[in-house]
Amino acid sequence: MKSQLYYFGHEDPGAVVVVSGAAALKSSKSPELAQQFLAFMVSAEGQQILIDSKDYEYPIGSGVQPDPLLKPFAELDPPALGPADLGDGQAAVQLLQDAGLL
Repeated sequence: MKSQLYYFGHEDPGAVVVVSGAAALKSSKSPELAQQFLAFMVSAEGQQILIDSKDYEYPIGSGVQPDPLLKPFAELDPPALGPADLGDGQAAVQLLQDAGLL
């Protein structure tokens, strides 16, 4: 890797914790398979695959330990705000559209 992890901390907005969500769509043609996939993703095996991928994500409640290069989650010192406090994302969508990426 030619870059390194950097942690803003000190309640800097750059330290906001962003959570990746997953869900089964109501319109799914295979809701049982969707639920099985979600169950796998939060299982110890699924979380270990994420850790081994070197995407530097924190595992969730599975007993899997994060990559040792990650700062302990309890030490991140994020700001007291969430993604919704930063806007609805429309400006980012507009930039992507202007660039022809959407």
